Amino acid sequence: ILNKWQISISYSLGALFAFSMDGIIFGGAGSQQMFIVDGVKGSLLYSGGEYCRDISGPAVDLKGFGYFSCGNQVISVYQNGKLRWKSDPIGEPGPNSITSPSIHPRENTIYFIHNSQTNVYALNSEDGSLRKSYSVPRLGYLEPPLIVESGFMYLIGFNGSSISIYPELL
Repeated sequence: ILNKWQISISYSLGALFAFSMDGIIFGGAGSQQMFIVDGVKGSLLYSGGEYCRDISGPAVDLKGFGYFSCGNQVISVYQNGKLRWKSDPIGEPGPNSITSPSIHPRENTIYFIHNSQTNVYALNSEDGSLRKSYSVPRLGYLEPPLIVESGFMYLIGFNGSSISIYPELL
């Protein structure tokens, strides 16, 4: 029998969530707040935004570490909210300048798109260092890169009147 619980967190309509394999919920609750909840016990583990501004949706790797886009950087946090690492700045900061991160679990790599530079960046998930970058067409990317088992990364972009899907071999 599952325990029922309810927790109140202030968030915006743009809040996004990611779930770890052990039931931890990571959330980006608008431009300046992230939170972490133990989904089994229903307890708030962390709530705040002191690491960055312009927080976007999270991603969680198989080890249970959380990753958030923050303006023109990516951060990684432990399940208690403590900062693991913060990447070097990439390009100009601003709201939604980079997409939420995506994770390639076999490579321990975090991918995200910088919209004003039209580049996809790959960071080492252990320390946030830059591994590589790809130049991609200017499409106004709305979603993080989709990484699939076949070795492709799919980029979904909006160019004003249509949506384009651009596959890139990793």
